[in-house]
Amino acid sequence: MRKRQVKRALVLGGGQDQVPLFSLLEAHGVEAMLLDYLEDPPARALAARHFQESTLDREAVLRVAREAEVDLLISAGNDLVVTTLASVSEELGLYHNISLDTAIKATDKHRMKACFQQAGIPMPQGVELNTLDQARQRAIELGYPLVAKPVKGTSSKGVVRIPDAFALDHAWSQLRSAVPEGPVVLEQFISGAEVSVDAFVLEGQVHVLGITQLNQVPGLPQGFSFLSTLMPAPLPDAARDRVLSIAAALAPAFGITNGPFFFQAMVQGDAVYVLEMGARTAGGAKYRFIQAATGFDLLAAYVDLLLGSPVVVPPIEPRGFNAMTHVYAHPGTMAELIGTEEALVAGHVRYFLPPKPVGSGVGQGLAARDRVLSFMAQGETMSALQQHIEAALATLHVLDPMGRDLIRRDLYPPATKPDDRP
Repeated sequence: MRKRQVKRALVLGGGQDQVPLFSLLEAHGVEAMLLDYLEDPPARALAARHFQESTLDREAVLRVAREAEVDLLISAGNDLVVTTLASVSEELGLYHNISLDTAIKATDKHRMKACFQQAGIPMPQGVELNTLDQARQRAIELGYPLVAKPVKGTSSKGVVRIPDAFALDHAWSQLRSAVPEGPVVLEQFISGAEVSVDAFVLEGQVHVLGITQLNQVPGLPQGFSFLSTLMPAPLPDAARDRVLSIAAALAPAFGITNGPFFFQAMVQGDAVYVLEMGARTAGGAKYRFIQAATGFDLLAAYVDLLLGSPVVVPPIEPRGFNAMTHVYAHPGTMAELIGTEEALVAGHVRYFLPPKPVGSGVGQGLAARDRVLSFMAQGETMSALQQHIEAALATLHVLDPMGRDLIRRDLYPPATKPDDRP
């Protein structure tokens, strides 16, 4: 791989997933600039220059990239900018690890499903439609339970579960509240264990970095939100082998010869059904979880790849058992968060993701945006991991102005009841 002459880079998005990119680029002597519509995003202080523009405005990104004379466009953990990165890079003749065609296939669910079908990737049966009347008719043919998701949707925005015919109208209303226009994919809901698979491709060879089980928040009949994740996912050997073979098939199917990608799938016994994929690093600071769980620095490898520096992907195995636990709250105002330092010092928590700011309203729902904080724990055995999680939850307290604990402890096992603190 030939070293590329990169003096200036433009990072799209200044959130927590993009923050590490600035120090990684700086370590290579690259001047890292930021494009983000917010006035003061988390990464602003790290950037050589901040352009306050929307990452969704392709023409604005193109204009800024030209004016700043950048040699590279980059982001991480952000599905909203995948096509913009590829499109602007192609127009300016700059290197990017995926083509615009690959970016479109990985973000448009219609094109994505077509790629799955052409490559023989197993997936739930489904149809594309536009109206509620069409959904009512096709739902009878597909059979309940079902899932509906916008073709142009990002992440889980607008994705709804439809357990039966009585829930269809309300679920459709929820979907259209999130994404008012555009076609919708209606597909069979596959029960089983949901997993997320992270991979890195190097010169066409696919390296699976980890298989993570996604545990849903209980009591959400129509929504999708995760209470915790676990690596390695406890899969039968046959299912694990099937996951690895699917990973090897997905990269060439989408034209990915270098760089990160991930996919989500349902595992039902030994069978695996792919739900969707992304030609990027996963969000939610997944890179940090992978590094803590395996020792592999995914973002550093990605930056090295884009700069043309040597990249080595060693054999990857998780270190014991690893979990990310998301903390939700009852409705109220978070006046104080206590117990984080104690949990870290005691070794129950490896790290916390940045919590909601003190003074924030909490408990409006059980979606990802409603998490008060998240923490990663590790254990040499599954039992040790569970003990760390229980001890951490017992130590943590989200207090309202009256000193009442707001954590939704009813979502967690009884062993996580609070200790004798207020």
